[in-house]
Amino acid sequence: MKLTEEQLAAIESRGKVIVSASAGSGKTFVMIEKLANAVLNGADLDEILAVTFTKKAAAQMKEKLRKVLVSRIESAGENRDRLKVQLSKISTADVSTIHSFCARLLRKYFYALGINSDFEVISSDDAVARELKKRAMDTVFEELYESDDRDFKILLKCFMKKRSDGALRRLVLQAHSEIRSCADYLNILENSRSLYSKDGFDKLCADYASSLKPKYAALIAAVNDFRATFPQTQKQAVYDKIFNEMLISLTAAAESSVFDAKPALSLTRKPADADSDKLAGEEFKRFKDGVAKRYKDLTGDFEKYETELDRFLSSGRVAAAFSDIVIKFDREYAAVKSEENKLDYNDLEHFVLELLADDGVRNEIVSGYKFVFVDEYQDVNPTQERIIERLVRGECFMVGDVKQSIYGFRLADPAIFLSRKSDYENGGGTAIDFNRNFRSS
Repeated sequence: MKLTEEQLAAIESRGKVIVSASAGSGKTFVMIEKLANAVLNGADLDEILAVTFTKKAAAQMKEKLRKVLVSRIESAGENRDRLKVQLSKISTADVSTIHSFCARLLRKYFYALGINSDFEVISSDDAVARELKKRAMDTVFEELYESDDRDFKILLKCFMKKRSDGALRRLVLQAHSEIRSCADYLNILENSRSLYSKDGFDKLCADYASSLKPKYAALIAAVNDFRATFPQTQKQAVYDKIFNEMLISLTAAAESSVFDAKPALSLTRKPADADSDKLAGEEFKRFKDGVAKRYKDLTGDFEKYETELDRFLSSGRVAAAFSDIVIKFDREYAAVKSEENKLDYNDLEHFVLELLADDGVRNEIVSGYKFVFVDEYQDVNPTQERIIERLVRGECFMVGDVKQSIYGFRLADPAIFLSRKSDYENGGGTAIDFNRNFRSS
């Protein structure tokens, strides 16, 4: 197969490389070629870590690598014997899913974490996990009912339906599942109280006002663009006055706080048009009505500062109480899993992060890998991204395509890919785009 200029650049590049590869652009072929080239140029398979997101993809990667190395042996000359040794290592090479890799690390360094090496891995949503979660949730709720906990009563008042706490239990499960994709999820939960303060409220309001500025700017640009193409009419002076009022109002609103009264978009009424100007007048009305609707949406429906602050602090009490119960559930669920000697996929990730926080253990792990390959990088979650960051010291090659991100339900975050790509484009590494499709015309 003849390589494109971009494919060749990806294979020959060194250091930290990210490839944005559209569907059918040959990203898997390039990754295998880059893997094979590393081995052909002297790397040992024991020094290579390659992770992907399904066992099938990992198995296919190993098989394709095996075929490439077999095809190169005959022409390897003096390297033939070394390549045969590398071939024998493919079945045990660190080419796997990220969770399989994490499990192997934990079975090796179990003593550093106080866990058993013979733990069983369970899926977070299989029947066993559901039963363990139910046991943990029952224990937490029984203790809260018996303690007559004030914060728990606040939650029941908000979420109790038809004398049932089922809705609250489901929310706790959902929140726990989602927040565990964050590397420091316990800190996020424990710090939730500090967010709901007057300073937190002021910052939130300022951030919200800042987020509106680009939207106001877009409306101002739309008015200017429409004005530039609006035909001259017999009542042009009136139309010019309305345009100016709209621009003044939008500019003032963009610079105001969320609690400031917003000026009317325009005080001047649309003029009655002559017959020759009726089409232009109708077009102007449609445009102004559209701007007015968007302007109204941006101005919000805020009451006075003190009222909104009180509501914010009140919601903070609910949020803090909810965070506390999620933490309680997390601890109880961890205890139940420990009793049963089971770890779920999130546990694998967080325990490995704990391992990598120990400089001694991390150095021992990382020193073994000169090359790190990551396939389907658009599907990593924040915890997996933190693991990859801590593993990379030498060569790193990542491929993916945000348009093919399909694991949002597993809390994959394509923004991680985009952020990394932007960083590399600005000098942090090498960013390459594959845009040519070989799969279809």
